[in-house]
Amino acid sequence: MSSILLAVARAAPLRLRRRVLQRPRPVRFLCLWGALVAAACGDNGAWSFSSSTGDDPNGSSVVVQSSGAALPPFAAKMVSAPYRTVFRGTRRVVLHRDAGVFDYIELVGADGQGRTAVEVPHVFRLPPELDPTVAQMLLAQRGRFGYRVRDPQITHLARFALNWQVTVLARDTLIAGQSCWRLDVRRATPLATDDSVYELAVEPNTGLILAWRETDNLGNVRSEVQYLTFELGADVSAMDLHARDFGVVELDGGLDWSTQVGATVHDPVLAPPGFELEVVELLSLPAAASPPGGPPGGPPGGTPGGPRGEEWVKFAFTDGFERVFFMHLVDRSASLPALTTSNVAPFTFGSWTFAVGRVRGCSVVAAGKVPALYLAELIQSAMR
Repeated sequence: MSSILLAVARAAPLRLRRRVLQRPRPVRFLCLWGALVAAACGDNGAWSFSSSTGDDPNGSSVVVQSSGAALPPFAAKMVSAPYRTVFRGTRRVVLHRDAGVFDYIELVGADGQGRTAVEVPHVFRLPPELDPTVAQMLLAQRGRFGYRVRDPQITHLARFALNWQVTVLARDTLIAGQSCWRLDVRRATPLATDDSVYELAVEPNTGLILAWRETDNLGNVRSEVQYLTFELGADVSAMDLHARDFGVVELDGGLDWSTQVGATVHDPVLAPPGFELEVVELLSLPAAASPPGGPPGGPPGGTPGGPRGEEWVKFAFTDGFERVFFMHLVDRSASLPALTTSNVAPFTFGSWTFAVGRVRGCSVVAAGKVPALYLAELIQSAMR
């Protein structure tokens, strides 16, 4: 077994050791990881996830998909719905983290052309160590990241059908005035003992998820989001709409990665079970997205030094519903430092696992809702 895998599995000080880290401070974490791919409105009839109201007329839940069987009739719409539907709405977001609870309102809009806007007009609750003004600003800055990466989405229909099981719980759950199907979504074959389980409320005409709850398999809540207002076809021209927050170039899978980038690209070949390569991108991050003490897209401990613009190559893998990421810093110097030691630190933040550090002088980040050992294998396969 490689030194990377041993380090993660044994948490021992080896050539690539797993360090005992202080838990990342939430403000710093939101700033770093969010650069990747981070007044009360009333309850509007809060969605009761435990309610049996509106169950199937036959009196039982219905498994409509398992390992390739039939999906709900609107499943194909769910793949593009967040970006191809024109709408505006407010939603309440509650994120349960070890450091505390994030509870706030988001104002969300989409123009149907891939551009979205997310504003944070009100914060109800934050972990006690956070400054409310700074935290609200960071939540707003990283809102589109959360919309793209945090929120559950079907990313590939065929892979979703193979890897996930869907159970219809109800067909008339009311969310923000919209009649929705309520679904239970969980892995057909577990990857870990604490895999996430999702309850979704999907508006069937658009395929938009208007409410969702993420729990572990024991029912402990990890995240909850519910739209309080929703307007289909709304005028969103006054909102701050963007496709991405920084420069992105999608690389051509039919050509050599390194030739396209003009520098060495470390391509991972061993993804977690069920995951396949979705996209490879070159990210050009401005100095503001590269704060001291950590690489953009990851927690502290990666790239030392002051803020500066950087380029990262990002590999995104999907199992149809969740994603795993591998990123590494692009080095355009003539040669890499003559380093042989490696230092990668795995830790968790909510339901996400991260592995961050350096391998032979190259800054790397891996992240996903998978066990740390899978991330270690991903890094090892890239830095072979």
